[in-house]
Amino acid sequence: MKIVTTLIGLLAIGITGCVPETDFQTYEVSKAKSGLESLRKNVAIRKNPELTPKPKKNRMVVAWFDQPDATWFFKLNGPEDQVNLTQPQWRPFFDTVEFVGGKPSYEIPEGWTEAGPRPMRYKTLLIGSEKNQIEMAISGLPPKQGRLKNLNRWLGQIGLSSIGEEEVETKLVNKGKFFLFDQVGEGSGTMSAPRFARQTLDQTSNQTGTTAGDSRQMDPRQSGVTFDSIEGWESGRTSSITKARFIKKNGEKQAMITLIEMPAAVNDWKPNVIRWAGQVDFKPSQDELAKRTSKIKVDNIEGQIIDLISDDESLSDGTIAAMVKHKESAWFLKLTGDKELVSESESDFRNFIDSIRFN
Repeated sequence: MKIVTTLIGLLAIGITGCVPETDFQTYEVSKAKSGLESLRKNVAIRKNPELTPKPKKNRMVVAWFDQPDATWFFKLNGPEDQVNLTQPQWRPFFDTVEFVGGKPSYEIPEGWTEAGPRPMRYKTLLIGSEKNQIEMAISGLPPKQGRLKNLNRWLGQIGLSSIGEEEVETKLVNKGKFFLFDQVGEGSGTMSAPRFARQTLDQTSNQTGTTAGDSRQMDPRQSGVTFDSIEGWESGRTSSITKARFIKKNGEKQAMITLIEMPAAVNDWKPNVIRWAGQVDFKPSQDELAKRTSKIKVDNIEGQIIDLISDDESLSDGTIAAMVKHKESAWFLKLTGDKELVSESESDFRNFIDSIRFN
């Protein structure tokens, strides 16, 4: 017993002897950083679920302008309080919009700025201070857009239920010069991939982007289509709509090739041709447009292609564009930019078109 006691004592002495003296310091930590406040909130919510914070609401506003050769959308989306705060600025702005030569004409109000180019947009205006800034996206599509289809798409983006044809006028209000969509919901307001694109995403989720020795592109965002990359061109940003984007630069000159998927039901050839010509300030007659149009095949599907490169030396830009319809989609293939670089790049564009395969 004495031996055990002695051993314990020696062990205690050894341990305490090995521990150096330590200087302890104290700090003051705010409740927010300590996590105590968050913990208390979580405990309170578990005891009383009614205390659960409500999702922030988003407000989406779209001014819809019907024009003979295009449908124009001026769209805002953001936190409800921020959109409400800027309403005295953007609401009167809609009334001032005019159309000259088929394009919207307006004066940017004081305090607004214009953002750089964005895919699938004509212009982007920034409203309000940087801290509480709201974007106004301006875009043009072919005329006679389906109202119910667009309304249900917007309603879905902000988490609201779809409607029937009999409710269209309650959601898209006639304001004389334009129609106004103005709704509040709990969705983000952003565009999601179409249903058939998500199905393809599931089917290709186990595939890699590019295998060794294979230049063909396969990516979840390129749902329903494969194609070859273009030597000497940089890959650009893609999305659920823009399946491919390639960019070529030569000094200050730039050209871009895109492959875009849109619904077939609301996209016809002629309105898009008029829009493309307007984008490069080219105004040919209907007869000349017809002469510049020819047939083309994309993956053995017949479509049309048009050369919109003007001989007018005052015009710096040009476009070569094609369109084919496959199943539920209209596929647009477009080469646009500095017209000299566009002309030089036509063979690259044609080779890209030849490489396309629909799944």
